[in-house]
Amino acid sequence: MPVRFLTVSLLCLTTNNVNAQIKLTSGQYTTQNGYYMVKTDVSDKELTLIEPNRNSVYQKLEGNVFQFVHPESKIDHY
Repeated sequence: MPVRFLTVSLLCLTTNNVNAQIKLTSGQYTTQNGYYMVKTDVSDKELTLIEPNRNSVYQKLEGNVFQFVHPESKIDHY
């Protein structure tokens, strides 16, 4: 889970730091060492993070800020 959180955080922070000049796009993202890979599917209202063992749907709050509430732990992820 820490890698997933880091991946989503980096995606959101990168976009926020350039003042949303870069549009989030669907695609495949891999860590630099190639150890971990996720796919993303971005729509107007959701960002779906597709991992080997689960799919997580983040709801758009504003701009490029998305929120996911884990169904078991009830912890918010932004």
